[in-house]
Amino acid sequence: MAYALLQNTTQILRFRTSAWRISMRTLTKGQELPYPDKIKTWNLTHGEYSGSDNTVFLSQCSAQELHAMDIPFGNFLLEKAAFLSMNCSKKQQAKNIGSKLVVVYMNLRESGYFGHAIDNVLPRVYAVVGGARSSGHKVSVVLPPLGRRSMSENTKLLCKFLGLELLQRVPLEPHRVVGVSGVAAWSWELRQALQRAIWTSPLLKASKPALCQGTEVLRAVNATPQSCIPCNSGQPGVFLSRHGGTRNSRPVAGAEHLEDVFRRRGFATFADASAVPLHLLAQDLYGACRLAGFSGTAMANLIFLPPQAAVAEFNPYLLYANYWQWSHALGFCYCQVAIPQSITAEDAAAWARKALAEADEVRGNGTR
Repeated sequence: MAYALLQNTTQILRFRTSAWRISMRTLTKGQELPYPDKIKTWNLTHGEYSGSDNTVFLSQCSAQELHAMDIPFGNFLLEKAAFLSMNCSKKQQAKNIGSKLVVVYMNLRESGYFGHAIDNVLPRVYAVVGGARSSGHKVSVVLPPLGRRSMSENTKLLCKFLGLELLQRVPLEPHRVVGVSGVAAWSWELRQALQRAIWTSPLLKASKPALCQGTEVLRAVNATPQSCIPCNSGQPGVFLSRHGGTRNSRPVAGAEHLEDVFRRRGFATFADASAVPLHLLAQDLYGACRLAGFSGTAMANLIFLPPQAAVAEFNPYLLYANYWQWSHALGFCYCQVAIPQSITAEDAAAWARKALAEADEVRGNGTR
């Protein structure tokens, strides 16, 4: 990237990300897999995400012309054709090159939503950031008009801490535009690059990470939807609840019982993660060895955990296995429990014992 930015022609940068192994034992039966076409082999215990050839497009022109074309993000062939067809005057090219500003343009719906930014936007941006900054360039990100409707304040704050200017319109000042629809967002290398950037950013740089054991308990697993390989670190952590209401239509009756169980075990509990200032939540998670909570956007905050942490996900709606993939990409021990959509205090105690690898096994409907 650094070398390409020295050129005054359209550049096509290619690189390969590695294949990586993932545990299938921590899936719940019937879950939709992230990027299933990228899992080349799997069996009852393990699968493997294939390596990927990645492409980044860099133009000597600005994003104005690309924006006018309204190319949908993810259409690699259209994006390639658009970059190869873009043209601007020699004078404008010289201004763009001299600006030392790189704009990553992503025409992706709801890209400002915190979960989507973590999943699809920022890992791709970090295919560009290192090389651009090493050559003295500033990196900005332009989101599409549709992305403004779901813009999260935490997305803005995270980008600010990462030193990324988050724009909702193409800048008028000179810059060079980059296209990243050909970059594999599922790559463990790009996801870890984002995580390392967060650890070293002003958000967490002054904080001390928890020293986690990262011990995985490998014991017999049932064939039921409640299968779980729990992580036994013996340390408290953070619990993200759904008690107090949610912004979607996935209520969990009795969620407060699970929250209470984790609070009694020394976990810091948050009824609504989005209501907590980002820097405080991030610092709490960075100092914790365990994160437990309900499936949903709040679990995207696992990106703030320290090395070798453990994640326990309670999934009453069998949601997309997003945090299964994220946990394995970041090297976390991961446990998932498919709880009912209505739980009692007794159920909550049993599910917590299961997720935290405590002595008693859970059988059947969640009772001892």
